[in-house]
Amino acid sequence: MSPRSSSSLLRSRTSTGPSLPLNLVVELQAEVRSVGPHAISEFHFQHASSIIQTLIDHLSSFLQVESLSILLYEGTRHKLSLVAASGIHQDSRPDENHSPGEHLTGLAFFRNDTIRSNNISQESDADKKTVRLWARCLPSGDLRSGVFIPFSGSLELRGVFRAFNRLSSTNRLLPAGFSDSDITALQGISSLLVSLLSLAWEKYQYGALNRTLSMLPSESDVNRLCSLAAEAAVRVANSAAAAVYLIEPSDPEYLRLIGNWGFSRQYSVLSRFAVNSSLAGRVAMQQRSLFITDIASTPGVANREVAQNEGFRACAVVPIKGATLKGCLAVFTKDSRSFNSQTEGVLNSIGFFIGSLLQARTEAIQTEKLTELLEVVGHSLRRPLAAITSQLSELTFRLKQRPGVEEEMEIIERAKQHKDLAVRRSEELLLIQKGLISVMGLNWSSISLFKLLQRVVARIEPFARQQKVRIQVNDSLQRLPEIRGDYDKLDLVFENLLENAAKYSWRNEVVELGAWWSEREVRVTVTDKGLGIAESNYERIFDAFSRSDILDSTRYIQGTGLGLQVVKTIVEAHHGRVWVLSTPFLDDPARRAKFEGYTTVFTVALPR
Repeated sequence: MSPRSSSSLLRSRTSTGPSLPLNLVVELQAEVRSVGPHAISEFHFQHASSIIQTLIDHLSSFLQVESLSILLYEGTRHKLSLVAASGIHQDSRPDENHSPGEHLTGLAFFRNDTIRSNNISQESDADKKTVRLWARCLPSGDLRSGVFIPFSGSLELRGVFRAFNRLSSTNRLLPAGFSDSDITALQGISSLLVSLLSLAWEKYQYGALNRTLSMLPSESDVNRLCSLAAEAAVRVANSAAAAVYLIEPSDPEYLRLIGNWGFSRQYSVLSRFAVNSSLAGRVAMQQRSLFITDIASTPGVANREVAQNEGFRACAVVPIKGATLKGCLAVFTKDSRSFNSQTEGVLNSIGFFIGSLLQARTEAIQTEKLTELLEVVGHSLRRPLAAITSQLSELTFRLKQRPGVEEEMEIIERAKQHKDLAVRRSEELLLIQKGLISVMGLNWSSISLFKLLQRVVARIEPFARQQKVRIQVNDSLQRLPEIRGDYDKLDLVFENLLENAAKYSWRNEVVELGAWWSEREVRVTVTDKGLGIAESNYERIFDAFSRSDILDSTRYIQGTGLGLQVVKTIVEAHHGRVWVLSTPFLDDPARRAKFEGYTTVFTVALPR
């Protein structure tokens, strides 16, 4: 984050008191890191967290300012709300709710520009009532100077970091207020706080997403299903409203509204409009996302009057696709913005989930809960879709820094490959979850396991590097005999096993890929060193939604408990076997009790 400081409200006066030390940013890094993501997992953004409040209180005296505060933007209300403030008693804290562009706080947010004023009461843009309110709350009873720093973080975290009244070393108000060096230091502190807030914000947003999607109905209530998906998209994008449209095979020239959330009222013009005359229709047909930063000036926007009535200024439109249907998910905001790449990835994933769920209903797959279906699709898609986001971000970076046609084309091609992989995975997993693998049969062919494993390793290695884990391929794999099987589904087996090994390995350890064969079968082993598995769980971990109760205390391990069920289903469809053995390599009884320091080996045996 690098807030600009070109506002006309910036004063050139220099503080007569001591400036905030520029090395303060470095000194505070350790303090911010000490809080850690685990301590703020229950952070609630509608109320001030005690952790953030304590940090703000400490920083106020350390920075020699009378008050610090943090305001967060709530997209559903289109307001900046005060969530933490120092220098005042909790009971006397004002209830601030600023609209973007309103008062100095909202103005800094609206302009995305740092504002400094060393005489707030005389500013024409200052709200006099708010100035008087804050002056009464401050210990000095006087509000003179202030700095307003806008910020942004992950998953559309946005807000303003604010400082009131520069103090001397004896805690007296400095008449000259904040200096240029004070601004620099405060901006650095703001960046650190945003890093901390982002950890909590991601947990909060993903939690809201999971809670909303967990309410997906199992009955054939499509409108309810899509309205909940629209609400999930609004929450995760910190926006105002969302709508889900579908092109039905029976009426292919029109988009039909099948779910929405956040609109002030129902609009008849939203219920149905032509595909060929709208940007939403283009997204649905071409299956390419579209991000509009200014609805009013963008040609081809359908129902522009609705956007004007609701106050929508920007939107994101992502495709929805099933085997026999197409549509789009549109998310609207009341502030102008460019969605960050992380949000784009999540919205695209939600669009894919909606398509998968609607397709499942279209095919009358109602014997399973739709929530379980969502988990199946999500487990397979999480890493490939994350890879798509990463590749597209890299492409954007290269375009800005040093564009090169050949390199750009390579990145685009890799992104396409990951997208194709995600589509194939969803189709395979739907068959697996329905138990249709053995009924429908496999696409049998002659397979070089060595080449297949090389391909899987190349795909998993970037994830392993993020986990600080190295993958080692034993020479024995080069001499593996060919087998007969379904290439794509066996690819999924070893992808799941290698990904799990990288997750549960200790940092700086090696995941080893080995092989053994006889005249009757081929065995491939995946070995990791780190967290172990209790012998009583050897069979249970291959059941759906089952995960190990042991979690790494040094990092948060995500998962759904579906990967090993997928592995077992595919291996058994190939008339093979899969099993696990986990043995300790540490002598420490305390660590053994927590299953730390174990060598875990998964073995897949396939007939030749």
